[in-house]
Amino acid sequence: MWIHAGLQPADDPAAWRKVGASPGDLPTGAIVGSVEITDCRATRDGGFAYVLAEPQRSDPPRTAKNQPQPVFWRPRF
Repeated sequence: MWIHAGLQPADDPAAWRKVGASPGDLPTGAIVGSVEITDCRATRDGGFAYVLAEPQRSDPPRTAKNQPQPVFWRPRF
């Protein structure tokens, strides 16, 4: 599964402090890595959670030529 960073950094100062970064420090609007989905488990609140493995950083981040969509999306480079 590709991991795509959104175009706008989050406006959450507490989250930025937690990761030790500031808006503008991290890439935006690009694929920053990938991860394998190995399982899906039910949560206590009735939802589901993915189990992830084999995270890999894309260095440098890759910008797709086609527009990301909120569906299953296959980037073209």
